[in-house]
Amino acid sequence: MIRLGRLGRLAAGLLALTACSGRGDVAGEGAKGGVRPQRVDDLVYFVFVDRFANGDPTNDKDADPSDPQAWHGGDLEGVIQRLDHLAALGVKTVWLSPIFLCQDEKFYGWGAFHGYWVRDLRQIDPRFGDEATLKRLSDEAERRGMRLVLDVVYNHTSFDAAILTEHPAWYNPALTIEDWNDPEQLVNRQVHGLPDLNQSNPEVYAYLRDATLKWALGFGVDGLRIDAVRHMPTDFFASLHTDLRAAAPGLWTLGEDFQGDPRLLAKTFSEGGFDGMFDFPLRYAMIDSLCRGAHLGRLGSVLSGDRLYQHPEDLVTFLDNHDMPRVLTECQGDRDAVRRAWVTQMALRGVPALTWGAEVHLEGGDEPDNRRDMPWERVDEVDPTLKALIQLREANPWLRDAPSRVLRVDETGITVLRVGPESVALLELNLGETERPSDQLGPGPWAGVSSTGAGCAGPVQPRSARVCVGSLPGEVLASLTARILSPAPTRLTVRVAEAEEGLMLVGSAPELGAWSPEGGVSFAPDAAGGLSASVVAPAGTVFAYKLVRRGPDGALTWEERGDRYALLDEDAELVVGWGE
Repeated sequence: MIRLGRLGRLAAGLLALTACSGRGDVAGEGAKGGVRPQRVDDLVYFVFVDRFANGDPTNDKDADPSDPQAWHGGDLEGVIQRLDHLAALGVKTVWLSPIFLCQDEKFYGWGAFHGYWVRDLRQIDPRFGDEATLKRLSDEAERRGMRLVLDVVYNHTSFDAAILTEHPAWYNPALTIEDWNDPEQLVNRQVHGLPDLNQSNPEVYAYLRDATLKWALGFGVDGLRIDAVRHMPTDFFASLHTDLRAAAPGLWTLGEDFQGDPRLLAKTFSEGGFDGMFDFPLRYAMIDSLCRGAHLGRLGSVLSGDRLYQHPEDLVTFLDNHDMPRVLTECQGDRDAVRRAWVTQMALRGVPALTWGAEVHLEGGDEPDNRRDMPWERVDEVDPTLKALIQLREANPWLRDAPSRVLRVDETGITVLRVGPESVALLELNLGETERPSDQLGPGPWAGVSSTGAGCAGPVQPRSARVCVGSLPGEVLASLTARILSPAPTRLTVRVAEAEEGLMLVGSAPELGAWSPEGGVSFAPDAAGGLSASVVAPAGTVFAYKLVRRGPDGALTWEERGDRYALLDEDAELVVGWGE
């Protein structure tokens, strides 16, 4: 396979340009246009309240820290007492796990300490504190320049919620999801047997809306993290956002759509009216590439999906959460790999989020091991690389919005260019065993953060990641921005030497069917006696793709090999063989 994409060709053309033909203010309305949503500032920090800090032992009841499925005693008072730690870390937005009245007892051995089995959204669970404590937490966070976000559960209630018997008509029929690819079942059936609310019922809608407004209007809450978005109607969120914004202007909403398809995520993001969405596709790509040894084209192809979003800069990026193993465990205990992942996350667009304990490398496998107590005895061990990255984001807030372009990608290396109003940044990853030449444009000076502490001078060291910021003349910055925001159409031709019927090219991008063979590109005979398939996409796109055969009976056969990858920056032809 020939290598596509060299920075030298791009830079040579850009350095010769002196006029901007596109938008120069990359911190403005956004690359895709439209109305700017509500926003929160970097950095978001997820506090799992029961496992964070026990500030008031009088509300512990039967807490047992030795039992991973029991309550451990964490509460709102404990969060208040630890706000100075979060402020010193650089946290700007504190997101709390659900604090509402919830199921108290275990259910078939599974603990209720997480708070997602809600009895009543209108009340605070006494284990966490009371309304006065929440108001004090909101005030103390505001005094430190931090915003407070509550986690709300609209999809379901606990197994023992009073409204389950008081208002049985509020619920969908007690049916379990059998086909997770059926949109109707995802919305109208139970998740893990939890009683499923019918958000289309006007009484349910009023209950959810009014409970939310109680906290937004009376307690200084700045935002909502909304659980299980994919299991509720999109029009429910569109209506809810209209009502919330009319009554509580400035309230930020963050949706959790737990799936890795960027097309579906972008659709929910836009149609539901959310201000932000968790970037699950990017999370999966970062873990696969940086912890599991996948080709770095995996990361590049997901970044190329940014063109599907109206505002990719408002996606919330993360490496782990309370529903999946912690990043250190995903990286097999390799802290250097975690540092490379942090560099990648902090160098890219969007709003970075951390999960409690990340700053001291908290481990944890599958649930409930991933919900360990915050190790306050290690609080002086905050990783200096992470701290430096947070400071880099603070010094360069344009990193959230700046347009991006992949300049180079292969199995063990990737370079991503970010262009701001006065500076540029380069993310350079080298997972190989030998150093790689840098793609820095011009002599610099370049300054930033390296996972190894080696800085930004010279080649990219083996097994390292770095994000480096440098200055360029204003006309060059403007030209770079224009090239990225309005990329030229580029043609990729894939050729196989032997003619074969029913062969298709299927891949990650919409032009290749977004992994659906029905939208793939068919091969056709070419002048050389083989078969060719061509696709046109914006320059800078990274394709992940495979060959697929459709037999005479319509049966599909995918080649048994890892994904292929190609970066488009000029018209090119690749010659491939089935399974090779």
